[in-house]
Amino acid sequence: MTTKMRRILLQAILLVCLVLTILSHPLCERACAGEIEVVGNDEEDNIEPLITWLKQRNGAFSHKIEVRKIPAGSGSTRYGIFAKQDLVEDEELVVIPREAMLTAERRRRSTTSSGLQASDTTVPLWCDTVRALSKEMKLGSESNYSAYVEYLNAQPFDQIPTSWSDKGKELLLELLGQNQQDKRLHFPPIDPVDFLEVEWEQFCKGSRDDMIERKAAILHQARGWDEFMVPVFDMMSHRNGPRWLNTKSNSVIRDLGSPSVNVTASRDIKAGEEIYNTYSHCIDCGNRKLNYGTPEILRDYGFVENYPQRWILTRTFRFEIDEVFEHDEAHSNNIEHPTGALKIRWLSGGRPSNATMLVVHQHLERLRGADTAGSLFRTLAASGVVPRNELDMILGYRRAAIVALEHALDFLGFTVARELAPGIRIIQ
Repeated sequence: MTTKMRRILLQAILLVCLVLTILSHPLCERACAGEIEVVGNDEEDNIEPLITWLKQRNGAFSHKIEVRKIPAGSGSTRYGIFAKQDLVEDEELVVIPREAMLTAERRRRSTTSSGLQASDTTVPLWCDTVRALSKEMKLGSESNYSAYVEYLNAQPFDQIPTSWSDKGKELLLELLGQNQQDKRLHFPPIDPVDFLEVEWEQFCKGSRDDMIERKAAILHQARGWDEFMVPVFDMMSHRNGPRWLNTKSNSVIRDLGSPSVNVTASRDIKAGEEIYNTYSHCIDCGNRKLNYGTPEILRDYGFVENYPQRWILTRTFRFEIDEVFEHDEAHSNNIEHPTGALKIRWLSGGRPSNATMLVVHQHLERLRGADTAGSLFRTLAASGVVPRNELDMILGYRRAAIVALEHALDFLGFTVARELAPGIRIIQ
């Protein structure tokens, strides 16, 4: 669907909305309130033009990789970048020239030698990047970043919990126990739905009414590198662990003197493997490796990460949970397959106190009991008012959290009956 067609569709919907207004139809009330957004189902149509646009700006996209649509569970699909042919360590995958990156206007005016003026630092650069992105998104095909913003315009609004429906947010907060006064009983992530109201509206003085600007804020949160938006690089899926993570790059944020961001293979990659980036262990990720895990991935990127997962509940209750693989003795080429068991790697320096483990056990019991008859969580989940994609994400997070906590408490010798978890192997 082109931008022109999308505008025609929007005009048609507004005409229908005018008729419905006369009838006081609730659908029209939501549309007029800005809760309904017109999004073309044309992400796939925008991918090839985006890659072509990148190459026209002296960028590169290896002929050995491709963007592919794959199942993502519950009947949904997602896009990922995959190897079409074998790749060797250090082989070039993607090159993004800095001139193709979208950033704040004052970053463009600054030089790497003198940096930003003191007067420029009162508002974070990323706030201005959102406004610059919003401006380009409104220009659409007339933007200098046309292929990139057309791709972004096709993305859904409800990518992360802050932009979910009111009922979806309510259900998530109920699951996390964040409606309770005692903050010790609040399960992470912290502030799971507050980004638009707190970070964007209060911190950046952003608009409540400009829906394109708000969507730009969401896109930046889910795809940006501080004050930079990096086309194509932001299409790479996240997964940690040496078995999966297979790329590396120079710094987007600090290496400003380089003409481009170069993404290369961090190891040999077999044809058919997905190309993975990391959103938490990258060269620009700062302290995320220490204090950022699966809950924060859900809050900031809108998905439950695959194994390995990292759960950081308190200073003394931090762990990683991963699948156990074993070699297939029937093959001589070192093929490994998952055994169905999970292993724990403890990240804290010592054993947590009994009080801390009791609080974690309370989290587990609440998560387990969320689906009991008569609970608010079950009532909301079964009501049909929570959009399916939001409900699936919440249920997936609940299951992941239950499995992780059961294994962690078992690892510590805290006896608890597992309801969902497979076997466990303890890794010191």
